[in-house]
Amino acid sequence: MVGADHLLVDLEVEALLADKAYDADERVLDVLEACGAIAVIPPKRNRLVQRAYDKELYKARHLIENFS
Repeated sequence: MVGADHLLVDLEVEALLADKAYDADERVLDVLEACGAIAVIPPKRNRLVQRAYDKELYKARHLIENFS
C-alpha cells in the first residue's frame, strides 16, 4: 500500500483541501510545501504547535464532499 507522500508528489495543484486526518508533517505537509502547493488542512487538536490554515477556503471542502 502506498502512502500519501508517494501519491502527492505527482499532483499539480495550487491547494489541497483535506480533513484533520491528513495533518502529518513528513507524510503530507512537507511534501505539499516542496511541490509548491498550499495545504488547507486544519491542525489536529493535540498538535503541540498549532499551524494556521485558510479557514475561508476550507469552508469550500463540503462542496467536494457532497459532489454527486
